[in-house]
Amino acid sequence: MKRLSFSKNLPFLLLYILPVSLFPQSLIPNPQSLIEGIVTDSLSRIPLAFVNIVADNNNNGTNTDIDGKFRISAVSDLQSGTQVQKLTFSYVGYESMTVNINGMNKTPLHIRMKKKNILLKEVIILPGENPAHRIIHKATENRFRNDPEKNRSFSYTSYNKMYFTADTSGFMKKHPLPPQTHKDSSDIRLNKVLERQYLFLMESVSKREYVEPDRNNEKVLATRVSGFQNPAFTMLATEFQSFSFYKDFITISDKNYLNPITKGSADKYLFIMEDTTYNGADTVYIISFQSRKGRNFDGLKGLLYINTNGYAIQNVVAETIDEPGLFVKIQQQYGQQEGGQWFPVQLNTDITFKDMKVNDYPVSGVGRSYLRDININPVIDKKDFSRFEMEVLPEAGRTGEDFWLQYRKDSLTEKEKLTYHVIDSIGKKIHLERKIDIVTALFNGIYPLWVFDFDLNRFLLFNEHESVRLGAGAHTNARLSRFFSLGGFAGYGFKDKRAKYGADIMFNLERRSELKLKFSYMNDLFESGAPQFVFERKPEYAESYRNYFLKRWDAVEQNQVAISFRALQYLQVQVAFNRQQYSSTDNYAYGVQTKNGGMFINKFNFEEAELGLRFAFREKYMLSGKREFSAGTKFPVLWAKISKGFIGVFGDYDYVKADVKFEKTFLIKLFGKETFQLAGGYVSTGLPVAKLYAGKAGYFDFPLASESCFETMRLNEFLASRYVSLFHRHNFGALLLKTKYLHPEIILVNNIGFGQLNNAAAHFNISVRDYPKGYFETGLLVNNLLKLNFTGIGAGIYYRYGGYSLPNLSDNIAAKLSFTLIF
Repeated sequence: MKRLSFSKNLPFLLLYILPVSLFPQSLIPNPQSLIEGIVTDSLSRIPLAFVNIVADNNNNGTNTDIDGKFRISAVSDLQSGTQVQKLTFSYVGYESMTVNINGMNKTPLHIRMKKKNILLKEVIILPGENPAHRIIHKATENRFRNDPEKNRSFSYTSYNKMYFTADTSGFMKKHPLPPQTHKDSSDIRLNKVLERQYLFLMESVSKREYVEPDRNNEKVLATRVSGFQNPAFTMLATEFQSFSFYKDFITISDKNYLNPITKGSADKYLFIMEDTTYNGADTVYIISFQSRKGRNFDGLKGLLYINTNGYAIQNVVAETIDEPGLFVKIQQQYGQQEGGQWFPVQLNTDITFKDMKVNDYPVSGVGRSYLRDININPVIDKKDFSRFEMEVLPEAGRTGEDFWLQYRKDSLTEKEKLTYHVIDSIGKKIHLERKIDIVTALFNGIYPLWVFDFDLNRFLLFNEHESVRLGAGAHTNARLSRFFSLGGFAGYGFKDKRAKYGADIMFNLERRSELKLKFSYMNDLFESGAPQFVFERKPEYAESYRNYFLKRWDAVEQNQVAISFRALQYLQVQVAFNRQQYSSTDNYAYGVQTKNGGMFINKFNFEEAELGLRFAFREKYMLSGKREFSAGTKFPVLWAKISKGFIGVFGDYDYVKADVKFEKTFLIKLFGKETFQLAGGYVSTGLPVAKLYAGKAGYFDFPLASESCFETMRLNEFLASRYVSLFHRHNFGALLLKTKYLHPEIILVNNIGFGQLNNAAAHFNISVRDYPKGYFETGLLVNNLLKLNFTGIGAGIYYRYGGYSLPNLSDNIAAKLSFTLIF
């Protein structure tokens, strides 16, 4: 059950759903020999997981399951047949209560426990070992043996359910809303609606196979989403859920929290022995954990239930602590399988989006996953695994009710049935699925209309050369044909008074190998001296923003034929043949030697063959219908391109050009996150500026920070025919500074570059300068100093030093702003 990074889009998509909880479940009638019931919070009615239950003050006890339900023998002494007289319920943070059941009706019990209305006292640890530490050390020592993903292989089937509602109680947020003297009519209507139904509901059934160390194959066999036929939303159910509580970090919505049972955690967490219960012959220790005072790190708080049988986690409750924008609570229940291996059997997730409101109430999500058909170490052939880690089967959205009945833990409640009925009806009436498709496309810069996808980035552009550029661009989509796509663009720059245009046609020859053939023509502007890689992701906002300030552009007319495909599973390849004419848009001239002497030219013809590669080892994807989503890889990603220029009918230059780029991000335990980008390029002979390498400068009029630019380098300050650059960022996160309301991220930046220029005397009317001694800059960036809805605003300062520092100290300093998305 792996994750996909939907979190940046989810809140916005939900805004379209909201105009349209808490999981009550029917109880099975009691057998005569059993007492059954459910335990909930007295105010919110939310089920309480893992409540300790003792019958008649003896060892005949049990715990509620993850849904708050329990089942205990009604006989306290098998030999005498003595009936249980009373049950005692205890739970950390709640008042203990005893219920006399002698003579009570045998219908299921509903126990409502009250929270303790007291402040926690400061805990004083006396000299000697904290008794909880011995248990935690044992659990830490055994975590690799107990980690499900340390098995050779496993498989299971899971039933997953998730719904969204408005958190009118404030319970899930853990910060109760202020009392309201009166509720207006909209609040009253909202509460009436939420009593009857949820805002959104979805279910799925999936089968997962795993082979160590990290091969996954999860197939979604069935899916149902209120208001939608598109099954892509099914993937949201695993976005906020960690499958196992044994890794060094627990990942929730792209944030990494230190695991309380990882090595060295006793120095970061305060552990307190809260209770001891019994599970047959085994003892279960209930230990609370929270961040130690004065220790600043990304941690969780909650309860661990450690079973002495293997010192394994039997249950866990953990939640985020004062996170801006998001509150997440996870609950996990483990059961022993055949052979003694502990394995998750149920995973719960509660989410509250603090900044997303319905009538001033935050939106909350509740997710449930029930695992069954668990098989440890089955024989699974690694050849059966593809690059798709999760795949929604085409027929998943058309599964009948008989199939669902096999996997649902309980039948749908009337509230859930009504949610499907109402939201499905509203969805059809207002074309909800169409609207969501449009919103999703807008995030990708596309507006779908009939058989066309319009490129929003083509409508209005700004830069120094064109000032304002108006235009349009579109491609046909799958509604017209899945086999081919036809498109083009046109635009006009009001400052340079030139039209730009292009057209292309692409044929999808084979889907699985991504075999495509493309013919294209374009007449447009390229940044002069900028390396370009195929299969490169779209630049981040701050990086693309620099285009507004670029002053050196080349007008390029290009014809290209390209074939691309995927090879060896993780390698993407493009082979292309180009004919290009570059024209300088300023006074730049390139000096060439002829039989009659020297001459200056500003138009350059190139004829080249090109091989472009992208290699991402073990990169995993999600497949839903025809849509693919990358789940990333923990290994470095490589881009490379080799171009060979020819002197021929059209080309004037014989050369070899090679470009390469590596990117890697990884965590350093208790120290933050490292990001590296290493890039380099080489040209074999003297060429015009268009095919050389300008230093990637980021110093311009509006001070916006970027992740892969030299923040203090001026535009067009340096030029090279061979170069290497390293952009390094260390993100401490909130490890160095954390307050109740602000979690600023402190980032240390180090950028280094070397460049050497051959044939410098051939370039005229521009400043020509290389940097063989090395360009150095260091910066300190603090993100999320201010928070506006889902946007964080920060600031940073960068300093330029070394052989290319400027005479005035102030000129070596660049102050920058940063903008980030927060969820």
